[in-house]
Amino acid sequence: MEFITTNVLQNLKRKSLRMYSFLGVFLFFISSVTANNANVTLDDLTMFMDDCTELDQVEILASDFGFPNGVVDGSLIATNVDLSAKWGLPAGSVLVSVTGASTKSFGGLFEVNDGVPVTFSFSGTVPVMSAVEHSPLVDALHRDGIIALDNVEYVLTNASLPAGIISNSITNNYFVENTTSTAVTGPVRYVWESQQTVTQVQFYTTSDRLINGIRLRLTPIDCDDTDEDGVPDATDLDDDNDGILDTEEDPNLDGDNDPLTDPLDTDGDGIPNHLDIDADDDGIPDNVEGQTTEGYIAPNNDDAATYELNMGLNTAYPEGITPNNHDGEDTPDYIDLDSDNDTVADNNEGNDFNFDGIPDQTYLGTDADGDGLDDGYEGSDINDGFDVNDEINDPANDLPDTDGTEDVNYRDLDDDGDGIDTPDEDADGDGDPTNDDTDGDGTPDYLDPTDDSPPDEDIEVNQMLTPNGDGKNDFLFIRGLDKVQSSTLKIFNRWGVAVYEGENYNNQNNVFDGQSKGRSTLNTGNYLPSGIYFYIFDYTTVDGQNKTDSEYLYISK
Repeated sequence: MEFITTNVLQNLKRKSLRMYSFLGVFLFFISSVTANNANVTLDDLTMFMDDCTELDQVEILASDFGFPNGVVDGSLIATNVDLSAKWGLPAGSVLVSVTGASTKSFGGLFEVNDGVPVTFSFSGTVPVMSAVEHSPLVDALHRDGIIALDNVEYVLTNASLPAGIISNSITNNYFVENTTSTAVTGPVRYVWESQQTVTQVQFYTTSDRLINGIRLRLTPIDCDDTDEDGVPDATDLDDDNDGILDTEEDPNLDGDNDPLTDPLDTDGDGIPNHLDIDADDDGIPDNVEGQTTEGYIAPNNDDAATYELNMGLNTAYPEGITPNNHDGEDTPDYIDLDSDNDTVADNNEGNDFNFDGIPDQTYLGTDADGDGLDDGYEGSDINDGFDVNDEINDPANDLPDTDGTEDVNYRDLDDDGDGIDTPDEDADGDGDPTNDDTDGDGTPDYLDPTDDSPPDEDIEVNQMLTPNGDGKNDFLFIRGLDKVQSSTLKIFNRWGVAVYEGENYNNQNNVFDGQSKGRSTLNTGNYLPSGIYFYIFDYTTVDGQNKTDSEYLYISK
């Protein structure tokens, strides 16, 4: 356990006073900061009842291993036989090995004989409790018993014992003994139940009688493992594997020192922060927002054994991530909807790749893989499980950055690098810079480093007209008409023939839409052919100045 640092140990105290590992199945006592080679007790399991389920008790038979009947010499061996399907569990959940096995002559059952004890070992991702049985017959002056090779405590469940039979235990050796000179058969089998999860138990007898039936029943303890790293939530320091410790993601508002009860759910999506890889639903994973852009470290591809060793922490973050707070105000970025306080939300700035002020990916309200990251924000695979950085391996290049300086947009107060902070590029003063496009080029001012809008005193006539009904440049647009008191507009073809004449142009119901409105040589109501035209715009400003703007005009259908 050298991997666990002092900082992490302090956080462990709030996760649980005792932790268990499915590989070693041991108790971890925080108070002494030492690992003890013990197992999870029933009391420990009670602590985790909200996250663990006790499955049905099922007998393990010799036939489960394909052993033949009638083998009495203890020669049968099997290694890591996957019996998960007996409980409908995923493959690898319950693995059982056996050495020194003997079988009865019928029924696919086990037996044990003098000098050839039977040893069962248990592994896999799901821990098990065990109930072990010896036959009701105990030979004269002999013992039938078990040895808990993993030092687990067992309790004999028989309510009473026949006359002449005593029960005892010496260290990890539990047995019944016949103190008489004749064989004694009790009314029921002798049953010991483990008080902890088990990894290894051995059956033995001192009797040389060849029919000594034994039975083994297992009860898996199936615990929630949200991120599927092989470490159950009850003992996983980082249940969603985003690098931010559960004790950080749950501020202990209920005062019970347990992130698994009454946890914080910032975005209100029903998935608490410590199980949610996007705790604020802004489309930028917590693993990314929790770190600085420049110092970002992607998670390692750890296997289950490594996660088990490190209490569910990814080796890229040995002490967990200290959440970054870019603006130094309110909350850390991973639960801050506007990390740079520029009035444009992170879900916009982090998802607007074409810089039009509108996020290219938006919230859908569905989550196929249950990881807390909405399907609308998922990468190429919406059902990729707990891919905590969701294909954002290099945030500096994988997230929108208009000016390529300072930081990516959701952390950049001046997104376009023009020296004007984003909040100050809100031309209409409505508190939303995304709808201000002064020069009308399709890029909002806060993302447009070259604002081509004319000076306040100038009028600008759009010199391109495309009357094709697509909603773009369908009529001649003149900027600055709010500064005009009266005007006349004339448009001529290349032969100098007037094709349009109008007064007090207003960009609304008095416009040139490409149709001829000449007074003499051309028919009115006909769309003009594509080509080059010439306009003369005479106007009087609101302050009484008479001005003329004239230039070529292009019509293209």
